[in-house]
Amino acid sequence: MKKKFEVNIEKAEDNQLWGCIKYGNDLLTTNAKTVEEIIENFREQFEAFYKLSTTKNSFEVCLSKDA
Repeated sequence: MKKKFEVNIEKAEDNQLWGCIKYGNDLLTTNAKTVEEIIENFREQFEAFYKLSTTKNSFEVCLSKDA
């Protein structure tokens, strides 16, 4: 079954991007320099922690007004 994950992204004062995803009762977070790196980090987390392949799933990016 294809899932869509909502990724909330904010920019820190040092221009680093921070992302978070709510998954079940968990809040996954990561940081990177680009949105693409954020998504790749989340793909790796889903595979490592949940044994969930996300290659067929989509990530909907929601940027904060400052990102």
